[in-house]
Amino acid sequence: MKKNIILIIALILIIILLSVWIIHLQLTNPNWNKVNISIKDNTLTYTGATFIIENKNLIATDYLIDDYNIYKNDGNNWIQVPELATNRIDNLTPTFSEPKILYTYEEFLSWEDTYGELDSGTYRIDLIFNSQNKGIDTKVIIPVEFTLQ
Repeated sequence: MKKNIILIIALILIIILLSVWIIHLQLTNPNWNKVNISIKDNTLTYTGATFIIENKNLIATDYLIDDYNIYKNDGNNWIQVPELATNRIDNLTPTFSEPKILYTYEEFLSWEDTYGELDSGTYRIDLIFNSQNKGIDTKVIIPVEFTLQ
């Protein structure tokens, strides 16, 4: 009888410890699948747009757009929009401290200096994030499609 009680208590403790470990992993390892990106209503133009980055992780993270590339759909394939011959001027504000985004933030991207004014059509912008988790640098690309009419 005592052995059964000890065994049951040991199993309960193991289950509690595993649950705590799983919760700890969820809180300390941001998951890129829980990041949604959309274009803010009425901000899309031929020269730029405001993007809403929504963090659905349980912890604050530092999801900042580091770079981007734009592609146009020709009906069958995505073809990268050529950059202008002039020097690329990024409108991405250099960040000296990493802000922590708990829920959402907005970032305006003006691609006019890099790509010029886009024509009508269906586009994809690949937003590039450089992430560091536990000392490992990772480059994450999240695509967002949009149509200019």
